[in-house]
Amino acid sequence: MIPTYNFPDHIKGDTFLDKQINFGKDITDAKIAMQFKTTVTSLPTFFWSTTDDSLIIIDPINGIIRMNNKMLDFAAAKYIYDCQITFSNGFVQTFFRGSITIVQDITE
Repeated sequence: MIPTYNFPDHIKGDTFLDKQINFGKDITDAKIAMQFKTTVTSLPTFFWSTTDDSLIIIDPINGIIRMNNKMLDFAAAKYIYDCQITFSNGFVQTFFRGSITIVQDITE
């Protein structure tokens, strides 16, 4: 069973503050992606990824990454996601999944 992590609710238009994640395994030269969608079949609305440096590997040997700050100014909705790692040998593993709810802001 894949572990579930649901992020706390987030206010639309506020900045998501960086978050450190520890996989506890060597992720040297891995590609990591987290895509956030409203449904399993919809296109990603937003994402974090090592390919665009929005997600940084800060300790590859011990498997520690950082999700960088990101403005989440997307439609108020519940978004589902998973975190997938493609290791340097081509092996792909989904480590966890969950959701985040973006709630409508009041002050503009």
